[in-house]
Amino acid sequence: MGYGVRGAMYLVVAVLCVAAYLLTSKSGMPDFDYTERVNYVADGDTFRMGDVWIRLHGVDAPELKQLCSVAGTSWPCGREASYALSKEVMGKRVSCADTGRTDPYERIIAICYVVGKDISINSWLVDDGWAVAFRRYSSDYDDEEMRAKMARRGLWQGSFEMPELWRRARK
Repeated sequence: MGYGVRGAMYLVVAVLCVAAYLLTSKSGMPDFDYTERVNYVADGDTFRMGDVWIRLHGVDAPELKQLCSVAGTSWPCGREASYALSKEVMGKRVSCADTGRTDPYERIIAICYVVGKDISINSWLVDDGWAVAFRRYSSDYDDEEMRAKMARRGLWQGSFEMPELWRRARK
């Protein structure tokens, strides 16, 4: 066996080792800064883990008092969005990756996962129609919003005012 063949074999082994590492690592998952049980859900995009307040990155859920409409009938979509988030996270271990930003209320803006699930809570909320993509801050969840809209899930089953506009109109 010549040096060239041996070198090629080492290269193949190195490439296979790197490929095996990438396939078995959580390369699509962020590095988590917080992992704890959720002990309080404030609304459809905000919760508390221990003493840490989390505001979900890139999503905007209707406010608790916000109403939506289906076939001319009002329904409490803000409360329903909050309830959906509660069912998904309350009492469960959640891991969050801090984006390095806080909102005006000093809540940590994060991307979060229920431990053991591969889809982020942020993505799930928008895909299920309980929040919209908060485009002022991110376009990360545009595809999920389009899927929810096309399937008429959650907020998209009828008509509603975008949460940001609803808040602005009531200030």
